[in-house]
Amino acid sequence: MARLDRLAADCVETRSSPDQGCEAFHNALNGELLGDYLAHCTALRTWRESLVNGESTPVTEQDAPNTLNLMLRTEYLCGEDALLKRTTHVLAAYRQGSSAAGAGSGGSPVLRHELSTLQQQSLLDQERRRLQQALQAQTSRQQDQTGQQLQQLELELIRNQRP
Repeated sequence: MARLDRLAADCVETRSSPDQGCEAFHNALNGELLGDYLAHCTALRTWRESLVNGESTPVTEQDAPNTLNLMLRTEYLCGEDALLKRTTHVLAAYRQGSSAAGAGSGGSPVLRHELSTLQQQSLLDQERRRLQQALQAQTSRQQDQTGQQLQQLELELIRNQRP
């Protein structure tokens, strides 16, 4: 994020010729830099979700502080709107690029593509959360039903044991 913010700062500082100063920023948005950041965050979020949902190896008492620290850093670096909250110049450079591309065109194709990608990622994250909540609710209902059936069986066994 720091490198992206530096590139964005360079872009904002070159207002007189935005094409020259912003090329590196736009390349970072649509290239390896932002792609690596998103891939890294996806991996960290997947790890965090599997840990929270109990799908991974339980954390030992000895590892708990390190795991908690990693979970907090994951939220800090990859949480909702982390890129906007943890950078100073990215939004301004992005807006400058959008306005420089012309109001009639709706922004450059590169920026439109990036915005579309971010919107898709947001929708996918929302759908993933909705599905996880539905799965958790279904699991809870099944556990409740199983518990009730066990209680009924126990009562039946107790009744059958009486002379």
